[in-house]
Amino acid sequence: MTVSQIIQQLEAAGGVLTLNDGRVLYDVPKKAAPLVDVLRHHRAEVLHSLEVREKKSKRDVSDWLAVRCIVTKNPVHAWGSEKHLYRDYSAWCQQASQTACIAKTFARIMTGTFRREANGWLGVCLAQDWTASKLSHINAGRC
Repeated sequence: MTVSQIIQQLEAAGGVLTLNDGRVLYDVPKKAAPLVDVLRHHRAEVLHSLEVREKKSKRDVSDWLAVRCIVTKNPVHAWGSEKHLYRDYSAWCQQASQTACIAKTFARIMTGTFRREANGWLGVCLAQDWTASKLSHINAGRC
């Protein structure tokens, strides 16, 4: 069994593998617990596989940000909720026939780029929300 197959089996059983400062963290349901010993035995390969996945996720989030979001120079001018940003990112990935990273990985990538505030990030929002916000200000006579 390859490392990719082990990871797939674990995730199919509801397990979650993540990276944190070069360490593999896992949340595994009891039914998949025997796979943990296999993961430990192949630690270096698992770590490499997750690092490759993390790099791809960072590229995907970056591409999504470029296409679907507005990033402001002054962070206080925009705020995007984690729920809405992740939902849009996931839909964008699905539309592009890509696999979206899990919400926890998405949040870690976004927090590494933007300042976290409440349930979202300052300095970023969906482009459609930015446009709607600007139009509402114009219609209200604020601009």
